[in-house]
Amino acid sequence: MNICTVMIILSKKHFIKSVSLILILSFCVFIFHPSSAQIFYQNALQQTKFSFSLTSQPSHTITSDSLNRTFSSKSFCAGFYIPVYAKKIEKTGQGLSNFFCAFITPNIKLTNINIGYLYDSRVLINGRFGFGALYQFKQKNTLAATTNLQLNEDELTMNNPVINYAGLFLYTRRCSSKFSYYVGAAYTYLFGYYGNNGLLLPILGARFNFHNKSFLTITLPYNINYLHIINNKLMYSVAMYPYGGINRYRNRSYSTNYNDAIMFRSSSLVLGSTLYFRLKNNLTLGTELGIVGGQKFMFTNDINSFTYQKDEVKNGLLFSVKFIWRPMQNSLRAKEKLIHISDEESIPDLNDDSLLGF
Repeated sequence: MNICTVMIILSKKHFIKSVSLILILSFCVFIFHPSSAQIFYQNALQQTKFSFSLTSQPSHTITSDSLNRTFSSKSFCAGFYIPVYAKKIEKTGQGLSNFFCAFITPNIKLTNINIGYLYDSRVLINGRFGFGALYQFKQKNTLAATTNLQLNEDELTMNNPVINYAGLFLYTRRCSSKFSYYVGAAYTYLFGYYGNNGLLLPILGARFNFHNKSFLTITLPYNINYLHIINNKLMYSVAMYPYGGINRYRNRSYSTNYNDAIMFRSSSLVLGSTLYFRLKNNLTLGTELGIVGGQKFMFTNDINSFTYQKDEVKNGLLFSVKFIWRPMQNSLRAKEKLIHISDEESIPDLNDDSLLGF
């Protein structure tokens, strides 16, 4: 079943209608809230961002399959960062000001997977609605947190979805215009192998700024990104990041618990390079070419106490196209129109799938 067909199914189940209503109401709050004009300070996290991506992983051989059958996937993802409240708090007599911002982060991802030894393809459906806030104080310190309601289903289990929870907390310290570090924790399903629960991971990271042209961000575990600005219209990045998650999966293949919901779990590591083009002042196109390594997937019961099937996939390629729209970016300086980078942008993206995962 293709992704277009699944969109129709979801509409019948009122899922798309509900998500659309939330987005419309959130956007109205953002536009008409009296403090919305205060939101767009020179800081990337206070910038509204809409992103849309298409990702393809061509057929890769399943190493444990004697007939050399393959695994492939195609996905569409839409992510939103929408501030709904912002306030600048002046500190009289100190020459400093604190800043508070609350935001929402709705996301949806549809992935069509083809596993050679199963008789049909399946569309995995991942949705996430996040609530977050950040508080910046004494100019150099930021506290940020998000909590997320999310569902991890396939096209056949969507009629009875299960809600999961994920979240992220970070403290960031900007030591100078050239260096910042952050510590915190994330509750995530990114690695996909921990029962029906998420995994609580400590986060330790640092960001280095080299002459406002090159930026190196290291987040432990498993996330490294180097970004270089070539000119006002072009930049590139090289990154390594984890990729995976869990989904409830309607059993059509295994005799045990036939027709029940079992769990599909996947995990891999991507090494990729992305080239970004500024199409307009507030619209950027990114094209990524990467290598997927260490890819594993398995089918288990819901608490991961019994495994029906476990497989590994040979290393292969990944292609992705991404559009990023920042609707209020016209007012920024020329270099920042490509990607909003300033001395204050030291906080990781709180809507980053490689931190939160589906």
